[in-house]
Amino acid sequence: MLQKSLNNTVIFAAFLGTLIAVGVRAETPPKPVLSPAEMRVKAEQMKKDNDEDLRHVLHLQALARKEKDVIKLTCINDKLIQLKAQRNLFDTAALQLDQQVSSGDDSPKVAYADLEKATFDIKKLRGEADGCAGELEMYKQESKTDVERPNLDDPTDGDPFHPPELGDHPPIDQPGFATPFK
Repeated sequence: MLQKSLNNTVIFAAFLGTLIAVGVRAETPPKPVLSPAEMRVKAEQMKKDNDEDLRHVLHLQALARKEKDVIKLTCINDKLIQLKAQRNLFDTAALQLDQQVSSGDDSPKVAYADLEKATFDIKKLRGEADGCAGELEMYKQESKTDVERPNLDDPTDGDPFHPPELGDHPPIDQPGFATPFK
């Protein structure tokens, strides 16, 4: 009896594992296969994007220096160092890709995958540097809104205790006296 129950459990687990494996394969579409020439073109675009990301982080660093904000500057410098290290990895992978493509090697895919990973990491570091900088002044100005309102009398203008129609000295009401008798 125990053997039969154990066999059924093993069969069910194998069936469930097969379903999960098929489900995972169905969810991830295959990546399109790129030719070596297309890889080079995309690598050049990635290099331009990485250059723009570096310029942006250097701009954030200059703004933090100008504001003399040591905390922001330290955080941005940390992200900048990591970004430069990722750029070195990107440059190395780009050289490997060029060598493999020019030699006619069949496996430039590994170098191209390294390029994609380095580019992804650089984008992530740019976002983290933006987080270090906080909200920039230029974004505050861009979000300014202008409100138009109708010309109505403002009830908060003037002194509410001395209305203008009563003159300089309004009449004073005499206070009532509190007595125990009614």
